[in-house]
Formats: sequence, structure tokens, C-alpha cells
Amino acid sequence: FARLHPLNEATVQAELDRIRDESRPHPGWQIYEIGDGRWPDLARLEEAAERGGLSPEQERIVQDVLGNRYPEAALENLRERSGRAGEIAESLAQGGEPAHFPDAPETLALIRRLDRATGQPFPEGFEAVRGTYDYQHLLGQGNTDPYTLAGTTHVSPGYFSASLGTVPSAAGGSPVDLMRLTVPQDARGLWVGDRSQHPREREVILTRGTRYRITSVEPWGRGFLFHAQILPPAHDTGPTTPAPAWTGEALDRIDQALNTHDTAAALAGIHEAAEHFTADLASALQNADGPDRTATINHLEQLQNTAEHLADRAWEIADTTPEAVTTVALAADLATAAQSVAARAATDAATARDAIPDPPEVDPENPNQITHAAHERDTALTQVSDADTAREDAERASHIAYDAADTATRTTQNTGHHAGTRAEEARAAAERADTHRRDAITAAQDAADRHEGLTRTVNVAASIAVGIALSDATASHDDAATTAALDRARSIADLTPPGSAARMRLNTRMNAMGLSGP
Repeated sequence: FARLHPLNEATVQAELDRIRDESRPHPGWQIYEIGDGRWPDLARLEEAAERGGLSPEQERIVQDVLGNRYPEAALENLRERSGRAGEIAESLAQGGEPAHFPDAPETLALIRRLDRATGQPFPEGFEAVRGTYDYQHLLGQGNTDPYTLAGTTHVSPGYFSASLGTVPSAAGGSPVDLMRLTVPQDARGLWVGDRSQHPREREVILTRGTRYRITSVEPWGRGFLFHAQILPPAHDTGPTTPAPAWTGEALDRIDQALNTHDTAAALAGIHEAAEHFTADLASALQNADGPDRTATINHLEQLQNTAEHLADRAWEIADTTPEAVTTVALAADLATAAQSVAARAATDAATARDAIPDPPEVDPENPNQITHAAHERDTALTQVSDADTAREDAERASHIAYDAADTATRTTQNTGHHAGTRAEEARAAAERADTHRRDAITAAQDAADRHEGLTRTVNVAASIAVGIALSDATASHDDAATTAALDRARSIADLTPPGSAARMRLNTRMNAMGLSGP
């Protein structure tokens, strides 16, 4: 679901409907359908049979269960035959909750919860491994050489699962290829460990949007071993920035009034806090176009926390129509502001991407062209970093917008007071922010792909050029010419990352000649 574009209620619901349709041939899912997406017990199954309205297939399945000598066991056995939709429903049965198939709002809430859980920095670096069964998606169209991936940077659009340590987990079968990861301190993710359905998997989940650079490639059994470095976040948020100075004092006054049942004072406190909130939000937006967008987003995150606290206190007061409406309006304004910041970040990501040139045509017999392409490759790293910084900003702003929209919706539902269309406006702003987030992710991925294309162009041309230089060295009968050809091969190989095909080719020949490579 996290890979959907755009990620909103409409696209998520369409995907959920597709999964349900795909699972209908499975008898276990027919049982779920009888329970309207929830797993029924025998009593509800008997009620459904008496009530009628079942399809012929459902009637047959129900009669098989109820007529079985061990009906409870027969019903339980069908759980494992409910398709992908059933697997999703079962995954939500943790913690005593009944198995049920989610709707779009619940799915989006789960994604946001997982985003928050995997958004925390690791306290120290570590090594991890990830088994893979295909690397073709990392290569460009028409390319089948895995060695050209050395030096390329990639972005994982979804959550990135790996196993702690250097030995691959046995869960999921034996992978054909292996990726060995170096994860630095402050990379973002979640240690799952024994909380997984496969406790021995030693699972860690890196946040979606994680960037990684493949540093070298080597043979591994029937496949390949990819050494990769997880890249740190493009910006360091550092310690959590404290809330505005007025927040604690205002909330304390409201709490004191609530504790003494002084409703008038509590309402006055909420009104005063709302005025501070509005002024702070205006100040944050004035700085949104400045050079430090991260500071603006930090400010918006503080205001989102404050909005939730105000909403919590508004819920505790009966007959708070003006204050509830005010709280909804504040959250809606915050969602709109966050959407605006996400839009600017998406634009910046696209600008950085567009500054990266397409891979040039490089003649392997022209070392100057290879050198120029390598310079463009190295320069493009700055644009890749800028695009990724904008992507992270867009994602943070989008999360703020969605959290603010949730605050507006919950306040409306829990207090029973409606603020006109403000809650709907907040939800619409959150959906627009999510579109900007997806646009920024696409732009950052495109930037990484363009850099990868430049890297691949250099790697391929350098490998051919090294081969030409080595052939010249072999064919030469003059020591000076041989030395010049080998020097040319070394200088070209030096333009490629460790583990590249050019370096491997040169090292093999140099070792055979008793010389040292680059």
C-alpha cells in the first residue's frame, strides 16, 4: 500500500477491493465475506445459514463446516485457505483484536503509525543482510550486468526489511542473491526482534524512502553478493525541539481549571492558546520560503502536538461548541500550511532532479569523454542529496497534514460539534500533501536513477576502455608504450568505484603480470 501513487483513501480502497476480489476463490475468504470482513464463530455461522442470502458456494462451505464431526476445527482450518485478504485480516488480530479486513482509513492510519515507528534513529550502527531473488529492477532497461550496479544509489519506496548480522535468515526460503548492508548510526528504522512472527529472523525494518548505495558486487553461490551502505537521512533533525514557550503555561492553566471544574476558565484558556497558535502558525509560514525549510517543519510539528493537546482538553468539557469549532479550525489551518510546505518541497525535489543531465554518449576510445562523464556523475551527487532532502521534508510535512486532519476529524466526532466544512478541508489538504509527498519521492527516485545512469555509463565505458588499453599493452613490443597503456588503464579504472568491472579486469591482468592494480 505504501507504494501506491497517490496514497489516499480512493487508491487504498481500490487496492483493498482488488485484494478481496482476488481472494474470493478461496473458501476461507468466503467465510470472511459471510462475516462482512470479520471472522465469524460457529454461532454466527449458524445464524447466517438460518437467515439465508448466501451464495451457493457459501452455502456449501457452511454446510460442510456445520455438518463436520468437529465443526470448530473445520472452521479453524479454513483460516489458512483465505488468500491474501485473509492474511491481511489475520495480521490485524494481534493483541486480542478479532481478525478483520480493514477499510481505507484504517489502512492509512496503520501506514502513518508504521511511519512514526520506523522514523526513529538507531542509537548505533550495525551490519545487516537482506536476501533477494531478483536484482533486475535495480538495472536500467536493457542492462543485465549486475557489476554495473557498483557505485549506484537507490531509494526503497516501501519499508526495507533486513536481518541483523551477517548471516541471512532462513525465513522465506533460500535467496538467490544477498545484499550485505552497513547501517550507520542515526539511520531510521525499527528493531522488531522477537516481536516478529518469525522471531529467529532478527528482523529490522528501515523506514520507507531509505536510500542506499551499492559499493561493490561479487559472485555468491548461484547469484551475487551486493555490498551496500545505507545512507543517512539527508538532514539531521537532532534532538526534539521544545514546544513554544507559551504552550506549557497555557496547558497548565487549562488543566488547573479542569481540575477545579472551572469551565469558564478552561474555555478562556483554550481561546487564549488558540490566539497564540494562530500567531505562531503565521510566523512559521512566513519562514517557509526561507533557506531552512527544516526549521519550519520542526515548528509545524510542535504546533501539531499543541493542537492535539488542545483537542484533548476540549473533549473533556461539555457543551464546548465554540472551542471545539476553534480546535477544528486550528487543525485545518495547520493541515493547509503543511500541505503548502509539502508542495514547495516537491517543487524543489523536481528542480534538483532536472539539474541532473541525461547520460551522455561516451566513446570508450576517448578517455576525455569518460573523465567528463565521471565529473558529471560526481557533480550529480549534490543534486541527488538536494532532491532527497526535499523528499524527506515533503514526507514530514505530509505526516503533519494527515495528523492535523485526524485531529480535526476526531474532535468533530468526539465532541459532536461540526465546524462547517473545516474537517473536510483538513482531509482534502492532507490528501493534496500526500500527492506532493509522492511527487517528491518520484523526483528523488528519478534523481537517483539519473545518477545511476551516469554511473552505469562511466562503468561500462571504463570497462571497455580498460580492455582496449590492456590489449594495447599486450600488443606493444616497446616498454614505454606498454607502460603508457597500463597507466591509461589505471587512470580510467580509478574513475570507477571499488568492485567495478573495470577494476576487476585490470586487477586480473596486473596480477597475471606480477604488477599491482589501482
